Amino acid sequence: MANNGFGEWIPVTDELPKEDGWYLISVDPYCMPLNCNLIDYLYWNGKDWIYEVFECTKVCSEILDPKECPVLAWMPNPRPYLIWDEKTNQRVKPI
Repeated sequence: MANNGFGEWIPVTDELPKEDGWYLISVDPYCMPLNCNLIDYLYWNGKDWIYEVFECTKVCSEILDPKECPVLAWMPNPRPYLIWDEKTNQRVKPI
């Protein structure tokens, strides 16, 4: 596993997400079509990676074709940026 500053990349050959949800993914740059980013957020439904396509006024969900754009690794989403007040032990709204 390689560290990217947020956490650890998990190769899809080692493990796939156990729960449905949105994940940060990394795709194979040599097979990348025009509509793929090297790193992106995709939805894992327990079987396929799903991405959203924005067309005019509607959003369509489509299954990512692993032959066109293979996902190499994934990781859980990083935690949001929060400021913590040690004195009150509460979250503080960022400036």
